[in-house]
Amino acid sequence: MLALEYENIEVDWCPLCKGLWLDQGELGLLMNGDPAIDAKLDLKKLARGKRRCPRCGHRMDEVESAEGRITLDRCPYNHGLWFDAGEVQTLVSAIDPAGFVKFSDFCASLFGAASSS
Repeated sequence: MLALEYENIEVDWCPLCKGLWLDQGELGLLMNGDPAIDAKLDLKKLARGKRRCPRCGHRMDEVESAEGRITLDRCPYNHGLWFDAGEVQTLVSAIDPAGFVKFSDFCASLFGAASSS
């Protein structure tokens, strides 16, 4: 995992799988400056996942996003969200098109193009 920073927001990125870990509140900060957006997401628990939280080590929950129709991994103790490659862009564009523009700038700044994370 690599720790990357954009506008004073640190995110963790895996160069091998292109996955992205966002601590609680970072998704909203990257999108529109609202750290509470994580709590507003309509995420439905599907099952206990295999992936472990990088913060506490507990197995994360697999959750489904109604907005993006994607499955994410969420720490059961609200430490954050894990996005496989491309999932975060799908979710952001579905819930906040204006926020997607800012998030695309973030991706371009760190990875060279919006689609490469």
